[in-house]
Amino acid sequence: MSIKKIQAISDLNLSTDMLREFILKLIYVNGSMKGADMARDMRVSFNFVEEELVLLKKRELIGLVGAGSGLGGYSSMEFDLTPQGRARAREIASVRPYVGALPVTIEDYTRVVHTSSGVTMGILRLMLSPL
Repeated sequence: MSIKKIQAISDLNLSTDMLREFILKLIYVNGSMKGADMARDMRVSFNFVEEELVLLKKRELIGLVGAGSGLGGYSSMEFDLTPQGRARAREIASVRPYVGALPVTIEDYTRVVHTSSGVTMGILRLMLSPL
């Protein structure tokens, strides 16, 4: 069994709406953030975050508050919530407060752990037997 390469956010069984909500909640909880830091905190490639930042900015839910040096584009730019974005993030956080790595299904998690670790139940029992 091989690990499937994630090509799109839909490969994680998540909607783009959910990704946008995570971005808003991250900024709500942490304050202004660079695009790359958001991707790191959500544990996804910045490519998935960039499109959503453009859309959130267009919808005036976030705004640019600083630009990093270099050629990083949106990844090095710092974003914060607009008053409208803060209200929306507060509303979302009151219903779904989790902020952090994007969730994955238990099936996907189990598949990746088994595929990448090479640890079988027998090996695990042997390792834990002295305890």
